[in-house]
Amino acid sequence: MKTRKQIVLVVLILLFSLSQETFARQYPDPAPRKKVVVIRKNRKPKIKYVRPYEKPRYIDRVPGEGIILHHGNMDYHYHSGRYYSRRGNRYVYVAPPVGIRVAALPAGFIRIHINRRPYFYFQGVFYSKGIRSRDYVVVDPPEGAIVPVLPEYAHRVIFENKVYYEWNGTIFQKVETIDGYAYEVVGRIE
Repeated sequence: MKTRKQIVLVVLILLFSLSQETFARQYPDPAPRKKVVVIRKNRKPKIKYVRPYEKPRYIDRVPGEGIILHHGNMDYHYHSGRYYSRRGNRYVYVAPPVGIRVAALPAGFIRIHINRRPYFYFQGVFYSKGIRSRDYVVVDPPEGAIVPVLPEYAHRVIFENKVYYEWNGTIFQKVETIDGYAYEVVGRIE
């Protein structure tokens, strides 16, 4: 009795897998899926930085008339699209955390549409319009976004024998467009 149930179960599994293959052949995906590069830090990825990773650049004071933004338990000094964090008596240029809000976009931002949703890009940082407010929120880089320029401190990296560019955990790949070369967000280091 037990073997009969096992045989019936095996036959059902085979029939199900065959029907899935037949369905896939008859109705292929209309658009091929993109390969997304996701690199997880805990698995020790084989990322090779082409040039040594630069040490943070410290400055004695924030340039111009910056404003202080509070996010979480940290204060960030913001000026002209750049974020600085205080380290002792000095400041260091840092990437902003996701969720921090600014009242206005920096001069020179680029508008990008992904799935009919507008994003705003400046120096590796993606912003989205606040839902109920007039401010702009720093968001995770949307996969598939194509930007004309890389962030100032992006690093060239090699992963699985392919050249990519990394900035603040975001992986960009150089792509050819009708306007020339650009850079597409293809993944994140998690």
